[in-house]
Amino acid sequence: MLCLRYFFLPFACLVLGACTSTSQVRSANMPPDYPDIITVERGGFTPEGIEYDHLNQRFLLGSFIEGKVFALAANGELTTVVDDPAVNAIIGIEVEEDRQRILAAIADPGVFAGQTNGFAQAGIFDLTTGARLALVSLDEAYLDAPQDTRFFPNDLVADITGNIYVTDSFAVVVYKIDTQGNASIFVRRDQFPESQSINGIISHPDGYLLIAGSGTGVLYKADTRNPENFSIVGLPEKLPGIDGMVWDSKGNLVMTSTGRTVMLESRDNWASAQLVATAPQGAASTVARVGDNMYVVYPHFADQEPPSVEKVFFNNE
Repeated sequence: MLCLRYFFLPFACLVLGACTSTSQVRSANMPPDYPDIITVERGGFTPEGIEYDHLNQRFLLGSFIEGKVFALAANGELTTVVDDPAVNAIIGIEVEEDRQRILAAIADPGVFAGQTNGFAQAGIFDLTTGARLALVSLDEAYLDAPQDTRFFPNDLVADITGNIYVTDSFAVVVYKIDTQGNASIFVRRDQFPESQSINGIISHPDGYLLIAGSGTGVLYKADTRNPENFSIVGLPEKLPGIDGMVWDSKGNLVMTSTGRTVMLESRDNWASAQLVATAPQGAASTVARVGDNMYVVYPHFADQEPPSVEKVFFNNE
């Protein structure tokens, strides 16, 4: 679940003509060495989303069960960062360091039990204090949604100008929140195959999004200036269960997939991609970049065992 990942900061500075002091602090603030496996001090809170906050040098975990964001220390200790009584369940999270914000996809867990049709919200919180900056209703922007539409916002990302994009796995749309806080439908349901489910999303500074088609194992590319400019990324094979995605320091795309973590590279601006490396994994959900390393989170959806955050070791293809 990333604004512009850190590999692109020098590029963004050239385009914009300047960097914020936050970026300068981050570039000089190398993360500490973490153990290969961090076992969280307790279970039962199901952290589906993971991010690394390079500014404050900490992992952040979003809780599906408790609706909070926690900071995770190297010894497994949790510290609450976001605790908002209006938040039911947090799915994907995004650290947007340049604007000092935490973005969170907020859902209704009752939708899984068929108790409700759910709802879709995005929360924006202060990166340091965790205070709420905004809570945006997304499903209300879907004005022509079929009556039986269910909602489950899953992942979100901010582009270089601060617009936020949110995937909805059940409604199968991508919402956009502009810099004034107005929500709209950005990618329509009918742009995806009928049987599709969508999950992870990531932004590229050249002005497009990559969207994970978790149901069919494909990647979609959508132009942020014109969402009708929408295509399928040519992949060497299907990648079922694509979830969280992050850029590495070389501009490669790292993602969790069923049974493995995958690294892709592209030589044609993500019209197509090649498989670079893989790493075996269990039931990990999302991935975060820490300096030059990658870590995945194992949420333990089906039990009360403590989650873990584990370093990824790739095998080159």
